[in-house]
Amino acid sequence: MKKSILLAIIATALAGCADAPRAAGPLALEFRIGESQPAPGLTERTLLDSDRQIYLHPQAALTNDHIASAKVKDSPNGPQVEVVFTEQGREVFAKLTRKNIEKHVAIIVGGEVISAPVIKTPITGGVAVITGNFTNEEAHRIAEGIMRK
Repeated sequence: MKKSILLAIIATALAGCADAPRAAGPLALEFRIGESQPAPGLTERTLLDSDRQIYLHPQAALTNDHIASAKVKDSPNGPQVEVVFTEQGREVFAKLTRKNIEKHVAIIVGGEVISAPVIKTPITGGVAVITGNFTNEEAHRIAEGIMRK
């Protein structure tokens, strides 16, 4: 699915339209461990705006419940969405990244895998940054959708 289609789905969901694929409310955010190769029990998914496949573990390690805030931050590469975890979320993410060095952590927003970076070192600071080729408006929609209660 192309990014423009996903963002149209996000915009529709956030607007609360009757034909939205998801009712108005939080935009589902999940962090899952992913593998580069298929294996039993893993689900094959395609990264957004890519032909690259990733194979996801069935359980989400973190969800909206682990998020304290989400906001747009400017960077030289364009807008990013900074996600700050709750204390519990920080602990879960630190443990997750400690145990899964050299594996992917898939970031899933609104049901689409938007990023799947490889974990190179434990991330213990309680903050994750979602990057992409977002416009400022798109980044704000994602951040606001994640935080909508």
